[in-house]
Amino acid sequence: PDRYQGIKIVSSTTVAPGNKVTVAGSMAGKNAERYIDAMGYVVDKTTPGPGVPPALSIGLRAVGGMALNSFTPGVLYGQGPNNIGTYVRVWGKVTQTAPALYLYLSDGSTNPDGSPLADGTKTGSTDNNGIRGEMNPSGYIQNDYLVVEGVVSLFDDGLGHLLRKIIPIAGGIHKLAP
Repeated sequence: PDRYQGIKIVSSTTVAPGNKVTVAGSMAGKNAERYIDAMGYVVDKTTPGPGVPPALSIGLRAVGGMALNSFTPGVLYGQGPNNIGTYVRVWGKVTQTAPALYLYLSDGSTNPDGSPLADGTKTGSTDNNGIRGEMNPSGYIQNDYLVVEGVVSLFDDGLGHLLRKIIPIAGGIHKLAP
């Protein structure tokens, strides 16, 4: 295939990125994100496998995408194809940090109504503009420019909205400028 989609696998079997696996299990979900629960099942792996496909470069507005169906939700203000679970590369300026928890990254994208891409959450009393990077932001400050490679995911804001986030891979954060 030209492009891979991903789904989280919960298993006690250790695998490395790029391993080819055969999985049996049950579909499950947490925080509106689906995964295969393979606990108690055998996960067969081929080592080293085909390798990790390259990250798909996308703008922040496209992260998450629209709902596919009632079992595959999109994100608030989602645009374009649903890409939850996809390995991507995004870039932008750090707009907000929350110590040891996350940072927000903006590339200047807007919501469909023309307002800045934001998810309605706040860090302290400040609006979070951009998308969340679920990572320890130590070493990064507002206005740093980053390229982040990771997996598209989502989180629930507690009000019933599913919001965009990126979970960086190890070594997947690159600082471009102070």
